[in-house]
Amino acid sequence: MAVVSQEREKSTSVRQLTAEDADAAYNILHVHSEAGAIAGVSWYEVSVILSLYGNICFGLEEDSHLVAISLNLPIMDRKAIFAFLFTVAKEKVGQTLGGKLLTTVLENLKALGWETMQLRVLDHNQIAKKFWRQAGFVEISAPDWLEQKDSQATERLLERSL
Repeated sequence: MAVVSQEREKSTSVRQLTAEDADAAYNILHVHSEAGAIAGVSWYEVSVILSLYGNICFGLEEDSHLVAISLNLPIMDRKAIFAFLFTVAKEKVGQTLGGKLLTTVLENLKALGWETMQLRVLDHNQIAKKFWRQAGFVEISAPDWLEQKDSQATERLLERSL
């Protein structure tokens, strides 16, 4: 007797975020910041970023629930985007959602006229370093304004052309 799976394909989509997404985005980040995977970020910071730069911030929804986010900031002196936060909900890690979000984010940012994306990754976060390197990001020297003099965690600055 054949067993038929009752699982259905989950519906996923990527969209630009707005200030109304601040609560859902913060909930995703809060779990990771408590676990020490990312630096602590306040709801206010998330809200301000989405209010000012929603057109370059994206979220991946699965069955209409936000499960991954890419909060980005423009680097004013050139056509570059800084990926301030890129994370997947803890229970969704390892399900290829981050790769799907990243592919769409890079395509959209390129279409909007951006030339490069930069981000910082914690040196001890081997999973993140592998993810970004597989996505074509390479380590570059950090400018003085980006250096964290007081940070206990070592970070690397990575960049990719769009």
